[in-house]
Amino acid sequence: MTKNLKKNALFGLSWTTLEYVVMAGIQVIQLSVLARILTPKDFGIFAIGTFFMTLGNTVFAMGMGPALIQKEGDISDYLDTAWTANLIISGIATLILLILIPFLVPFYFKESEALYPSLVILSVVFISGLNNIGLVRYYRKIEMKRLFIYHALPKLFGALTAIYFSILLKNFWGLVFGIVTEFLLKLILSYILLPRMPRFVIQRDKFKELYNFGGWLQLKNVFKWASNNIDLAIVGTILSTSMLGFYNRAITLARLPESQISKIINVISFPLYSAIRSDSKKLESAVNATNNLVLLILAPILLITLYGGEGLVNLILGEQWLYLTTSFQLLISAIATQAYVISFTPLLRALGYPKYEFFYQVIRTVLLAIFIYPLTLHYGIVGAGLSILLATLVAAPYIFIKLHKIVKLNFLKLTLSFFVSFSCFPIIYILKYYYYSSDITNLTFIVESLVSLLIFLIIIFLFSYIFKLGPFESLKKTYEILKKSNK
Repeated sequence: MTKNLKKNALFGLSWTTLEYVVMAGIQVIQLSVLARILTPKDFGIFAIGTFFMTLGNTVFAMGMGPALIQKEGDISDYLDTAWTANLIISGIATLILLILIPFLVPFYFKESEALYPSLVILSVVFISGLNNIGLVRYYRKIEMKRLFIYHALPKLFGALTAIYFSILLKNFWGLVFGIVTEFLLKLILSYILLPRMPRFVIQRDKFKELYNFGGWLQLKNVFKWASNNIDLAIVGTILSTSMLGFYNRAITLARLPESQISKIINVISFPLYSAIRSDSKKLESAVNATNNLVLLILAPILLITLYGGEGLVNLILGEQWLYLTTSFQLLISAIATQAYVISFTPLLRALGYPKYEFFYQVIRTVLLAIFIYPLTLHYGIVGAGLSILLATLVAAPYIFIKLHKIVKLNFLKLTLSFFVSFSCFPIIYILKYYYYSSDITNLTFIVESLVSLLIFLIIIFLFSYIFKLGPFESLKKTYEILKKSNK
């Protein structure tokens, strides 16, 4: 790993952490405002539209971007082929879904009102295919300042558009206009930030070389989409559109940490691991740092949501949404587990084993397919949340078994960091049931959450200070190593 890449990794982590805070803040504010303007049915209709959008963007994605990041040497000659392949496949996906949507929306989801919103949201699939793939250069070099602008500005203007039109129209069209605005701005910014116009050309040898790596990721994406959306499909057909709206808000709120953690690990960890994969010492140090960063994000989120779920839902969405609290708590437990597991997948990808990501998604999808229908049928959206948690917990060991076979890591250190991060949970449990107030108000929730977070920070600091264990200790050592190497 070059000196510049080490330096970029440190600055990239700062910018990506800032992006995490900004993006999460925008999404929480958007959720909070729109939940007080729109009805559960509006969100249910929007969920049907985004179901098809994610189908087009995820299932048909060929993994060209990750293939370019992982590739050694100059990638200039590959960019046009990768961009053209993405554009062609997004066009095909859009045409296929244009044919399917008029049949699936009224007959499967039994919600004719969702037809036109779904068709408008579908435009995002083709817009995404037009994006400037040259931005992958910034990912390779971990130059995150421009990528922060690329992600944050469209998200901000998309949220403002959604809020404005939701207030004006008081229906789901505000959500539709918001998401289309976001992706249009991302398209425009991709060419402003890197003013290079791609050529429409496919070179067979280059496409084959990229797809030999990206093909496994596309297969993985197919099953990832299925595992992330089969619950929406089942909830949408078994329960009402309004229940789908409740569930959509619960899972949207629950997925906030996963989506941001995924960005951090894919943007920082994957190119970093790819650059240092031949140096086992540096690789282990980087894996420890990523593990501890993820734990420092996930543990406080789980702490607040598991012990203050009703207060959090009341604060962000409002009292009328308290019905989804139990489902939300199950979902965030499942998605936090999933986020922790997938934080190790960039290591598999960097070492040249993307197929294991695919097999993991297959296992998780099959398990979810087994659990989802009976549990949703009997327990509604709570059953849907429980099925995701069960599928994730049962599938998780597969990733760690494969990692243990192909790379030498100190799994004891990783395990100790995990237990240190969650060691405060029994203490908070006692406080919750014996000392915290039973009155759900925004003020009591905020005060109790701050007390819980303070206890969490004190405990992991003490483990670092006394036993030299846990996230603080590992991150401190990693930072010192990187700091010395940049002098």
